[in-house]
Amino acid sequence: MKFILINIFLSIVFLVSCGKEKIEPQTDHTFDLVTPDSSAFNDTCLVPRMVNDLDVYGCARMNFKELNTDFIPYFGLIDSSVLGGLISMYLFKEEILKEKLVLQFFPLEEGIYTKLTSVPWSLKQLGSRTTVDFFSMNSDQVKGRYVLDTFKLNFIKVNNFNWSTQIVKARFKFYFYLLNQADKIKYPELQDSIFIDDGIIYGTFLK
Repeated sequence: MKFILINIFLSIVFLVSCGKEKIEPQTDHTFDLVTPDSSAFNDTCLVPRMVNDLDVYGCARMNFKELNTDFIPYFGLIDSSVLGGLISMYLFKEEILKEKLVLQFFPLEEGIYTKLTSVPWSLKQLGSRTTVDFFSMNSDQVKGRYVLDTFKLNFIKVNNFNWSTQIVKARFKFYFYLLNQADKIKYPELQDSIFIDDGIIYGTFLK
């Protein structure tokens, strides 16, 4: 499937483009989510399984369009030089890819991270800052790209990362807006903005 090839490409870009600057956590704020951390992480997520022809090694859940929604996570390679990883999350409907959330340079130290951005069009501009992008899809075709609204409070909270097992527990909250309004000419169903809340990530990175 073409979206798997896109994942491989993103992994390569990630490894080539990473700088050596360490991603620093922001720990001077309190960020509450609907689901408390104490009940957010279910160990059954760590049981490997096959979903839509994908090997899945974790769980991803979020409040998306006001509904608690399970996405299929893909945990890519880790670059130890920046203490960051790649996580992609997919939403399928009737085995057709409909939505995709991509986190690059994902931080792997405990803390709350608010210095987030979206991937620039020029890959040469990629640095060690964590990037967050959302795509509305129709199988392997991108209908619309959404980028972070940096005037609002977006964050990733890393609850725990184990370097030995490469298992990560994290929470997140993101505000997005449609980058190109012209996309609505072809796809009028696209929303102007997307809000993702109460995000949960629990899984194992590739080794």
